[in-house]
Amino acid sequence: MNLFSSIWFFAQNPISNYWHKATDRTFSGIYHVNAFDLMMMIPYFIVLIILAVVPVACAVLGLYGLIRGLAG
Repeated sequence: MNLFSSIWFFAQNPISNYWHKATDRTFSGIYHVNAFDLMMMIPYFIVLIILAVVPVACAVLGLYGLIRGLAG
């Protein structure tokens, strides 16, 4: 590989692109988290995690047949 192709490869590297976008400081002073945001987001994410874990737990424990048998 010559110098130009190696520079081209590292310039188009997806990890490098992600890192530069993730550490971009363009909007750093616009938004600050406050207590209201935390009071809204923490219960929301707790419910979201519960709703994501319950079907997986039922599938692992085999409870879908039990639930289906109780339903009808």
